[in-house]
Amino acid sequence: MPSFLFAANYELKHIASTDAVFTTAPQFVNGERLIYDGYAHIDAAYGGSDYTALTCAKKQEDGTIVMYGRLWRKDVLSVLDEILAEVARLRCGLIRCEDNGDKGFLKQEINRQSGCNVWAKTYSESQHKKIKIETYLKQAWERIRFLEGTDREYIDQILDYTEYAEHDDAPDSAATVCRYFFTGHWDGK
Repeated sequence: MPSFLFAANYELKHIASTDAVFTTAPQFVNGERLIYDGYAHIDAAYGGSDYTALTCAKKQEDGTIVMYGRLWRKDVLSVLDEILAEVARLRCGLIRCEDNGDKGFLKQEINRQSGCNVWAKTYSESQHKKIKIETYLKQAWERIRFLEGTDREYIDQILDYTEYAEHDDAPDSAATVCRYFFTGHWDGK
């Protein structure tokens, strides 16, 4: 039995697979004000077994990235009120969402529901997910400080990420935000 399965089943603790990309423990920080005026990103699920992932983050003056993540195994529209509440609580005024799958529907729904507090903009994803995660999220990993209160399942999905992971919604969302911090572009071009 692999060590990560033994730890999960018998010691009730999480250890990533030996093929995992992220092998060091995540670091945490207190103080949600560190994310105020940051960015939010939604990796939307529209049914099936995918998750909806929310990432809120802000790059700090010292180069660290304070990040908060939530994960729902639900359709994005069924949790949109919760997403908007989290984004408002963390004072992220802009939500970025991909328009490849829904042709801008989620952006329109966010802008309709949120009034003037939060607004959404889309981007067209052009980069392969594996490359994005293994480039930008991996490059930023040692500088990321997860905000206390981040979903453990969100972090575990990142720690469990391999090229063949069944679910990669959290690392995809986190990598998209990190890519923006490194390149200034949301779309990978």
